[in-house]
Amino acid sequence: MTSGMNTSESPETDPIRSANSYSVILCLLVLRFIVGIDGTSLCRTKRPSLSLGVSSIPAAVKAYERGLEAEPDNVELLNSMGFALFQQGKSEEAVASLEKALAVDPQHWKAHNNMALASIDLGEFEIAEAHYRESLAIEPQPAIYNDLGFVLERQGLPEEAADAYRKALEVDPESATAHYNLASSLTRSGEFAEAEQHFRAILEQGPSTQAYTGLGFVLWQQGRADESIASLRSAIEADPTNASAYSSLAAIQVQQGKLEDAASTYRTLIRNQPSAKAHEGLAKVLTDLGRPDEARQQLELARKLAPTPGAAL
Repeated sequence: MTSGMNTSESPETDPIRSANSYSVILCLLVLRFIVGIDGTSLCRTKRPSLSLGVSSIPAAVKAYERGLEAEPDNVELLNSMGFALFQQGKSEEAVASLEKALAVDPQHWKAHNNMALASIDLGEFEIAEAHYRESLAIEPQPAIYNDLGFVLERQGLPEEAADAYRKALEVDPESATAHYNLASSLTRSGEFAEAEQHFRAILEQGPSTQAYTGLGFVLWQQGRADESIASLRSAIEADPTNASAYSSLAAIQVQQGKLEDAASTYRTLIRNQPSAKAHEGLAKVLTDLGRPDEARQQLELARKLAPTPGAAL
């Protein structure tokens, strides 16, 4: 990492990759590629439950079964069956149906995408990669390049992932998702100057709290604290509950020795988005300010908000 950062006060380098982001990303892949909608507001930590044109997914499976009894080699039914099984959490059965679909039509790019989804669910990222590459050879799409990048990153291949995101931008230079994914990947690799370019490309299209947060981080890493603070304040203005932006701003303020400002930043975050982490951050600042009693109060509040070990998410 370059200078300009106190590692004990490190902000989030990628605001969208939280502890539960894997299942959220999987949900978004389903919504975007199979259903064709932006599913951000629908995705939490559960597999999405989406209408397939019948009253329920189990009913859809029965309908596809009846159809396949009459037409066992109908590639559309086999593909739809695979997706419905995936939705039910039956990814191994989904793979079996999708393998049949691809045996009938190896050029069916939607079946390749569904195979990739089921493979991601099973943790088989190399297989998912192979199917995304097959899909792209048939029908190049920026969204699929983005998801190829995701599985490459899961395999610990950041340079290959960055290449995939760049391919997405070749197909669609205005893709904010591709710019964001590439910027985040470059940030994790320490290539802050190039990451800055892609965060700025997103912001040229309109305000984005995530892009402002990422830009603030890479500016900080390049030793441009004042610009970083301005970008982080824009992130907070766009979303007053953006915990990553507040935490990064407070970390810079601590680094600059502005402890009262950092305490104020944490208190604002707690008002807008209370969390154990925010109380812990404030406690540390209060300790540095020589106010141990107030710090202990914050740690007690943090303990009350901390999730119970073993509790269901």
